[in-house]
This record gives sequence, structure tokens and C-alpha cells, in this order.
Amino acid sequence: MHIDRIIEASVDFSKKPKALTCPNCKEQLGVMVKLKREKKEVYKMIRSAFNTREEN
Repeated sequence: MHIDRIIEASVDFSKKPKALTCPNCKEQLGVMVKLKREKKEVYKMIRSAFNTREEN
């Protein structure tokens, strides 16, 4: 998940946490990794640790 693509969050990304955790249950959802080609920091999401929904 690219940090610059997140529109709204309850997590403060300015502190650049190394692990992305759920604010409610404190379960780890993702880990920060650095992309070699783009030289960007992104979160690699852990499969089956989260649910997504599309809002219209």
C-alpha cells in the first residue's frame, strides 16, 4: 500500500511506523518495505489480516 495514495486514515503516517497495526484490536496488518526501483517506502500488507470494502 503506497502511503501517498491513502486519502484518510486513523493512523499518523508522519511518524513512519515500521509496522501497520489496527487501532482497535492492535493486530499487525502490514510491514514497511522499501521499493528498489521507485525508492519509496510502502506497506506490504499481510494476507488475510484485513478486510476491504469499496465505498461509492
